[in-house]
Amino acid sequence: MNRSTRRNLSIVTAGILMMAAVAALSNRSAQAQAPGRKVPVFEVDATWPKLPNNWVVGHVASVAVDRHDHVWMLHRPNTIPEDRRKNAAPPVLEFDASGKFVHAWGGPGNGYDWPDSEHGIAVDYKDHVWIGGSAPVAPSLRDLDDDMLLKFDNKGKFLLQIGGRSVSKGNADTKAVHQSADVFVWPKTNEAFVADGYGNRRVIVFDADTGAFKRQWGAFSNTPIDVPAAPRGGAAGGARGGANAAGGNAAGRGAAPALDTEGPGSQQFGGPVHAVKVSNDGLVYVADRPNRRVQVFTPDGKYLTQTFINRSGPSPQSAAGLAFSPDADQQFLYVADYGNSHILVLERKSLQLLYQFGQRSEKPGDFQGLHHLAIDSKGNIYTGEVAPGARAQRFVFKGLADTLPPNALTPAQLAAPPAQSSQAAPPPAAGRGAVPTREPPRVTSTMANGGYRMLPAWPHLGTIKPGAAIGIVPDGTGGVWLQHRSVPAILHINASGDIIKQFDVTFSSSHGLCRDRDGNLWAADSGPFNDAPDAGVRGNQIFKFSPEGKLLLTLGKAGVAKAGTDTFLQPASCIETPDGNILIADGHWPRPTNSQQDGDRLVWYTRDGKFIKEFGRHGSKPGEFIGPHGLAFDSQGRLFVADRSNNRIQVFDKDMKFVDEWRHFGRPSGVAILKDDTLVVSDSESSQPIGGPPDAPEGGGNAIRNPGWQNGIRIGSAKDGSLRLFIPGTRPEGMAADELGNVFGGLTGGCDASPSGGCLQKFVKQ
Repeated sequence: MNRSTRRNLSIVTAGILMMAAVAALSNRSAQAQAPGRKVPVFEVDATWPKLPNNWVVGHVASVAVDRHDHVWMLHRPNTIPEDRRKNAAPPVLEFDASGKFVHAWGGPGNGYDWPDSEHGIAVDYKDHVWIGGSAPVAPSLRDLDDDMLLKFDNKGKFLLQIGGRSVSKGNADTKAVHQSADVFVWPKTNEAFVADGYGNRRVIVFDADTGAFKRQWGAFSNTPIDVPAAPRGGAAGGARGGANAAGGNAAGRGAAPALDTEGPGSQQFGGPVHAVKVSNDGLVYVADRPNRRVQVFTPDGKYLTQTFINRSGPSPQSAAGLAFSPDADQQFLYVADYGNSHILVLERKSLQLLYQFGQRSEKPGDFQGLHHLAIDSKGNIYTGEVAPGARAQRFVFKGLADTLPPNALTPAQLAAPPAQSSQAAPPPAAGRGAVPTREPPRVTSTMANGGYRMLPAWPHLGTIKPGAAIGIVPDGTGGVWLQHRSVPAILHINASGDIIKQFDVTFSSSHGLCRDRDGNLWAADSGPFNDAPDAGVRGNQIFKFSPEGKLLLTLGKAGVAKAGTDTFLQPASCIETPDGNILIADGHWPRPTNSQQDGDRLVWYTRDGKFIKEFGRHGSKPGEFIGPHGLAFDSQGRLFVADRSNNRIQVFDKDMKFVDEWRHFGRPSGVAILKDDTLVVSDSESSQPIGGPPDAPEGGGNAIRNPGWQNGIRIGSAKDGSLRLFIPGTRPEGMAADELGNVFGGLTGGCDASPSGGCLQKFVKQ
């Protein structure tokens, strides 16, 4: 390893002593303070920093402090809303300690590949600036991998590139990184330690002058293992794999595992390996964000110990950023908890937790998307927030105290679940971006009714009994075609709410309606969701009707619940593709016990019913689905899939390559996109107990789904993922929107209590 025996012995001895101290701790997860121990105290400086030239910043991905106590900020200009992007600051900003602007530079240039999604910034002991990127898993407009690590002087002159654009061959590749998250140059050896990262699962070390590879390792010093790529389905192509997979195996039919709270945790780093720092005494600290821990190694990669960061949740993504106090012994370790919006203060050598501060809110001193942090020579902490915070903050060190400071979180605050109102969308903040990160933090304020009001007593069904309103297609004049679970099953309702046409058809379980360019209607009959008499007899079909109600085509076999070229598992929704074919989301959950229990997918047919291709499978990785429930295309031809039981929207390009997943739209049942790329998403199940068999992959019968989130309708942008409006007080599963500004929601329960007077709701702008 090219290390002296003496240095190895001293490091290992220090590690053993530290491990002994850690082993004596009985409860790291509890906030504690031993008698006589002093703790650092911080106070937010709400005036920092000062941006010149009316500049605005997007997601502040990272901050760093150089040896002159100048603070460096790296932000993502492409996450600034388009109407303010003309005032975007350059991606690299330098400030003095008071927050006064010094210099700015960065962006694409000759001789190097600039990251598509800026992620980590570090300034080494020679004043060189290091920058990495995380595309495409972080906000990105292109399906390109940031497989490079860049080095500049502090004026922006390019010096060195390790790797390149979309060149990584995985964890065994020593010539490139793969969406690296952080870097630290250790002066003692002049080596660059890299947290690598979102695509890889390792720490890799390079010579800081030449970029030559030195060594690498994974969790517990194990050899890092590549995450399997998401499957390729038919001719649809494959998704980019592994961007959101944790180090451990998924539990139960491909579902995301429950939070582990016992044992050593995964033997592999998760994705992302998010931060790395080397202490003065030669210990390497690594933030393993999805595994909610910090692991400690020797510089040669020998594992020493670990501590968990808010292991019991509620967020599955905690340890994100690391910093040491500036005293010679670096007495304190500060950890940025991304998912829970806290900063943790630990005693570095023992890893004992002293206290936590910060909560999820937009107030100064709190956080929304706490991503990285840094510290200056006076002990002041600087933080960077991605979505929706999109800001940098400064916390002034006020000295050491014998008691916990006023902003220390109490046990009750740490144990409290997120408030339901915390899931609504705030109005866009001036100068802030709004594109979500891979695992977006929760936003904090509610716009009452989202600027919409529900029409009372709309529609007028007369003697028709209202049924669960699941399939809704706007007619372009303010009315809709409605598919509901009643008789007759398909109705045409005009803008005034009157029925003007009805199809005398019934289904086992109505579930999804779409219209093709010829005006024909395609209706999904998912079949029963449990072991009802219809199971194995009816359902699992798609029917095509003319505008007059004539049956033109039937796809699937009645009662046959199987994912095949001529059979369906449980079709949930459909949409016409930009090239005129029909795309079907197949795989509603729950399903009868005699149904195929995996097989969730997307399926393409021609308008005359010929099978074209399928894509995806049951699971929680990119390109996998559990209960795909809604479909929409944006103006670029990108496909948005409401992957409901995974609590996310997945975005794919025209070739079905995975672009991103958005979790800040709640638990999506329905999704619609207008011509201007306004994105409308319905959430009917968040914080609700949903029935299902005990072995259901998302938690079993009557488990609370997506706890802590508020159900309703979220309105944002398909262009940048921003959230704009929120309509609370409704639980719509069916959903549609038209170009006239109307939003339609369909209830599957609680219809009697709806102000609309039934299951179908129409919202109009106030």
